Amino acid sequence: MAKPLRQQPFPALPKRRLVIRSEEAIELRDLYEELPYAAMRAAEALRADGAALRGDDLLPFWRAENEVTEIIQRINEILTPEWISQAAKP
Repeated sequence: MAKPLRQQPFPALPKRRLVIRSEEAIELRDLYEELPYAAMRAAEALRADGAALRGDDLLPFWRAENEVTEIIQRINEILTPEWISQAAKP
């Protein structure tokens, strides 16, 4: 008869609660309010009325897309607990 597999325990993670300071909460609210508008600006920049967008025509879209990316990155920075950020660093 086969032996049952021994279950490996989960690694112990630091027991910290995620705490968002009031300044971060205000910034998060502002970021979440701005995100849909930034996404709409990116979508609007793609309106070409059937014409192909090339080169400099794409600059407004890229700028708006970069703004959306920066907003999402900042939201993730605020919401990521410190111990995860420190563990990810080599």
